[in-house]
Parts: sequence; C-alpha cells; structure tokens
Amino acid sequence: MNQLFLVTPLFLKTPQRIAALVFLIMVGALIAGLIERQVRRALAERQQPITGLMPEGRDTLHPTVARLFKAFTDYSLVQVKDARGRVVEARFARLNPVQAQILKMIGLPQPAELFTQPVLACT
Repeated sequence: MNQLFLVTPLFLKTPQRIAALVFLIMVGALIAGLIERQVRRALAERQQPITGLMPEGRDTLHPTVARLFKAFTDYSLVQVKDARGRVVEARFARLNPVQAQILKMIGLPQPAELFTQPVLACT
C-alpha cells in the first residue's frame, strides 16, 4: 500500500502521547490496507468491477483505499435534537449505488441497520 496520509502539525508533550499517536496512525493505516485488500479480493473472486467509482464513472477491479473512502465523502447523518440537546431522531442518507457496492464487498450492512441495533450494556 503506497497511500499518502496528510496530517497537520501536532505538538505532544510526553513520549507516551507520541507513542499513542504513532500507534493510532499505524492502526488506521492497517485498517485502510485491510479494507482495500478485502474489496480487491471480493472483486477478483466475482470478476465484476465496482461500477462508477473512478472518474467519468469508469469501472475498476483495483480500487485504492483513497478512492473507496472518497466515495463516502458526501454521505451524511442528520440528527434532530430537542431543547436540551438530546438526540430525538437520527436519519441516515440513502447510499448511492457505488457506496452500496463497496459496503457489500466489505461485508457490512447498510449504516441505518448497523447503527440502529441495540447496544449491549456492560455490567
């Protein structure tokens, strides 16, 4: 994976915080690489490209993680809050066909399904 990750300057005061930041960056890069690998493997097995991911709506069998993430830049969640700031309602945008193909390749459900499942309480 030869992706470029842009970051802004950040000043950390302790070696532990530097180590923690490096660890989080490594985890993020690992997850990005795994997503790219999973999508490419699924595409190779099916021999069907992701339709419309590339510029001009071209198809591809070898998407980069940057291109996969860019497909979700316009995805949104709208939260309606009451006067006290509590979330009363949350609505997820509809996935476009490219976003739906990507989630299917990764094996994830629609965001509305994923985030409306009850959370297990830890005791």
